[in-house]
Amino acid sequence: MGLNDPLKNEFAKFVKKDNYMKKSLLLLSLVCILFASCTKSTSSSVSPLPVAAYSVSGISDMYMSENNYHANPIFMPLSFKYNDSAEQNVSVSVSGYPSFMIYGTNTGATGSYPLNKGPWTGIPDFSLSFEFYFDYYYGTYVAGTYPITITCTNASGASKHFTFNLYCQ
Repeated sequence: MGLNDPLKNEFAKFVKKDNYMKKSLLLLSLVCILFASCTKSTSSSVSPLPVAAYSVSGISDMYMSENNYHANPIFMPLSFKYNDSAEQNVSVSVSGYPSFMIYGTNTGATGSYPLNKGPWTGIPDFSLSFEFYFDYYYGTYVAGTYPITITCTNASGASKHFTFNLYCQ
C-alpha cells in the first residue's frame, strides 16, 4: 500500500485534471458553435435620408433702419442651382422675421403691394429676389438683431435651413 499510494494519488490528479480539460474543451466547443451559428443580416431595412442636391447663393446678413420703408426696401437676390441631374421642385419659405417687417417677392414695381409671401416653388436653376422693409401699419419699429431662417425643401423631403441676421438699427 505504501508504494501504491503515491501512484494512486498521481493517477487521481491526472483524472481530475483530465476532467477539467474535457469540460474546458466542451465549453470552448459550445462557444465556437454558438458564434458560428450567429449571422448578421447584410441587408438594411432603413432607407437613407434624402439628399438636397442643390445649392443656394445670395444669403447674407442685412442691415435695416426705419428709413427702409416700402419705397426704400432692402433686396436679397437668391439663386438656386442644381448640383446633379435629379431635378426636383424646391419649396422656399421664410420664418423668424419681426412683426413690423414686410418681406416677400414682388412681380410689380419696387415697393408695390401686395408682396408674394410664399411659399415659393421652382425647379432649379431659378432665382428669387426678396424685398424686406419696415411698415408702421404692421407694428412699431424695434431695434435689435433678428435671426431669420430661409427653409428650402425638395420633393423628396430633404430640407436645408439658411439663417441670417437682420440687424435693425
